[in-house]
Amino acid sequence: MNNWYKTALAIERYLLPEERVTYNNLQSTLDIWVNKYVNLYEQNQKDPGDFEIRNKLELTTEKMNNISNKIEIFKEILKEREKEAVEKNAKGWDRKVKKFIKDAPSLGNLMEDLVVKHFGKTESSFVAGYLLADGTMIGLGTDGHRPDHRSISEAFSNEPKLVAYPGGTEGMVIFMKATGACRISITKEYARFDFKTPPTRSQARKIWSYIYKVDMIELVINDNLNNITLPDDLDELEQIIGYGG
Repeated sequence: MNNWYKTALAIERYLLPEERVTYNNLQSTLDIWVNKYVNLYEQNQKDPGDFEIRNKLELTTEKMNNISNKIEIFKEILKEREKEAVEKNAKGWDRKVKKFIKDAPSLGNLMEDLVVKHFGKTESSFVAGYLLADGTMIGLGTDGHRPDHRSISEAFSNEPKLVAYPGGTEGMVIFMKATGACRISITKEYARFDFKTPPTRSQARKIWSYIYKVDMIELVINDNLNNITLPDDLDELEQIIGYGG
């Protein structure tokens, strides 16, 4: 979008009708004086000794500057009103997001269904991004590419009930709290399980299934990190997740 078009939109949105008339008149008048200036400048170039032309050129320059200053005042008004509008919209969006967060628990089943439909289930640990409450893994990545857990928001883009879903890291946490989903990252050496809610028995079984597959499990519940070295810390793992095989 070019600057002229952006300015035209701002004038239409943020200036009152009478202000728009004044602004447009100033702009038209400036165009007239600019044309006069160009003609006088060309005459002055041909005949630098003509004092009458030089005086007219100076007066024209002064007129142009006066009009330009008035136009600049309007541009400052535009900037201020646009800033106020952006802040107002941001506050309105914040209110929508806060309401969404409050309502999110009741939307957990909907969010889970949309995620399964959009991304599909997977048995591959290396492409899985989330472990649902029923033990189902959701595939976010592809072979050779680790999943970006924030991409979960792609599943919600066309759902009217989730229009205020904020996306990004905040949206990821909301999804986890609303559905009980666990964020997972699994390699050949370690498995990381990040919970915002207590693990279900199905999730605990899935975690337990990795005790002979990896050297270490990182278990995070409500941002509290527990490094479980296998098989030495099996008792600690059982104590944390409440499941023992």
